[in-house]
Amino acid sequence: QLELEQKRAGDAEALAAKYEADLSDVSATYASLEAHTFKLESELQQLRASPAPPPPAAPAPGLDEAEVARRVAEAVEAAKAEVMEENDEAMNDLLVCLGQEERKVEVLSEKLEAMGVDIEPLLESIEDEEEE
Repeated sequence: QLELEQKRAGDAEALAAKYEADLSDVSATYASLEAHTFKLESELQQLRASPAPPPPAAPAPGLDEAEVARRVAEAVEAAKAEVMEENDEAMNDLLVCLGQEERKVEVLSEKLEAMGVDIEPLLESIEDEEEE
């Protein structure tokens, strides 16, 4: 009986360590995505802040200045839309990943608690690692 309980506790600790490592990986991925999102947002702000490029000194034959300005404006808007779409996709991916990991933590916490393992020290150690 005692050996079985010790084995279960050992298995639970191994599982907790695995999920702690997985959670750490997710945290690193989250930080990476957050940095990428910040970069994309900075690029978008720069695009919004920068004026449209001046029209060429000598417009191409057959194009008047209004047509050139319209095409430049369309290109700027297309670039902005592309950056926003990439940012939205990255954010959606991040939210899906975060939701999946939160669910894993919930399930594992419930199972560990059912086995009599105190999960608070585990969660606190993960939080301590994140603060470092």
